[in-house]
Amino acid sequence: MFDNTKYIIVDQEGIELPVIFPHLINHSDMRHAGKVVSAGFCQMYATDGENTVSVCVFGKSESLKLESRPEDKEIIEEWLNRWKRDY
Repeated sequence: MFDNTKYIIVDQEGIELPVIFPHLINHSDMRHAGKVVSAGFCQMYATDGENTVSVCVFGKSESLKLESRPEDKEIIEEWLNRWKRDY
């Protein structure tokens, strides 16, 4: 398991994309990435035997006044695992 990490989800022309960054950076410092639709914290876990990463999202950004959403988990996992390699 990795330490709590911050994230935002940005809407880029109708496609929601994750931006993941260290907990030492404020959510509001990352708002230049696009139209921010949600923000929070995530924990990432390696999935044994499947070469994938699982994510737990939670909390909210006080600086952006946005909360995490249940669908953020799927968005982040899709991007983290899109280049999955079978070893």
